[in-house]
Amino acid sequence: MDNLSTIPAWWSDSLCRAVTGDGDVRRRLYSDADLTVFAFRRVVLLNGIDLGAVRDDLAERLLTVELHRITERRYDADLTAAWDHAHPRILGALLDLAAQVLKVLPDVVLPDPPRMADFARILAAVDRITGTAGLATYGRLSADLAADAVTGDPVLRTITEKCTAPWEGKAGELLELLGDPDPEHRKAWPRSGRAMTSLLRRRAPSLRRLGWTVDDLGRSSHDKLLRFLIAPPDAAESAVVGAVVAVV
Repeated sequence: MDNLSTIPAWWSDSLCRAVTGDGDVRRRLYSDADLTVFAFRRVVLLNGIDLGAVRDDLAERLLTVELHRITERRYDADLTAAWDHAHPRILGALLDLAAQVLKVLPDVVLPDPPRMADFARILAAVDRITGTAGLATYGRLSADLAADAVTGDPVLRTITEKCTAPWEGKAGELLELLGDPDPEHRKAWPRSGRAMTSLLRRRAPSLRRLGWTVDDLGRSSHDKLLRFLIAPPDAAESAVVGAVVAVV
């Protein structure tokens, strides 16, 4: 996917299904009984100068690569000749590294793997062989994506700016504490406690990757409404729960 500027929500969901694995079942042509199953799982390349804020579930599946600015223009014929010359050495080096990774991979154990656990395990094996810090870099890039996702959402940004101590309560109460949004953010602002609950559940992964605590405490016995605990990264879990945070 080349020259992207934004990724709509429906397309983000489709990309997640494509890279995780999905399928489609349809009736075979000219038949009423036979079915045809289309199953797929593919690596998708996205290219763009600035994709904007990426949704949380897609961000967890992304490996970002920031390319250097091109300072010297080259002709296609020159690039093709340079590639043909370098290709055998590149392929041989990759195959050698793959063989070494397969050798040490059974001994690589990650105590707390991320969403793409198998990929992170391979990165750890490469780091062991080459002495690089690929796994740490991958974690940093994931945190950067999470930060972009949070700052790109006006509701999450308001929470992170104003929530300086642990807060516990219902989604509707949090919505009231947030107050009225700026006119430019009214369209994206939740209009009910149910909408706020959906937002917290959907956007919690990005907050958690930044060290925030976003816990679903379940439904209260009194009104059967869900309660949430939200705490900033530097807040201890033993802090007073139920304190109302001054959020506007």
